[in-house]
Amino acid sequence: MEKRKRRKLDMTPPQHKILGESSTNRSQKLIAHTKSVIDDMVEKGIPLTVERVSLNAGCSKSFIYKNQEIRDYINNSKQKPTIGKRTYTDLEEANKRIKELEIENMILRMKNVGLFKIATNLYTRMSNLTELNIRNMEQEMGEYDEKE
Repeated sequence: MEKRKRRKLDMTPPQHKILGESSTNRSQKLIAHTKSVIDDMVEKGIPLTVERVSLNAGCSKSFIYKNQEIRDYINNSKQKPTIGKRTYTDLEEANKRIKELEIENMILRMKNVGLFKIATNLYTRMSNLTELNIRNMEQEMGEYDEKE
């Protein structure tokens, strides 16, 4: 009786097949695959974050951070890289904007303190004038009563 050889189905994901090759070939193929994934994400309108790109491409986050070619490709794509919900083209630009807003906030707080001092001063003057007006009226009423 002849034994039949069973064929095993190749269920290995494409990313794992790449691992058997030399590291430079593997790296080049992973770069090409990641670029195609980035293009697909841009077409579909999916925000480009390192986490999403690494998840869709099947590579590590550190691969994207360390690989200058991938980072340049993301930066030069039609979509701007996102950090959270806001879009920034450069981290320095974001830090500069934060500093500007902090300075503006401090100026507004100082103006608020100045306006509070002015308002307090005006209320004090108004109460002093009201008090003087009341005394003046009392004095006039007293003089009017004395005449009659």
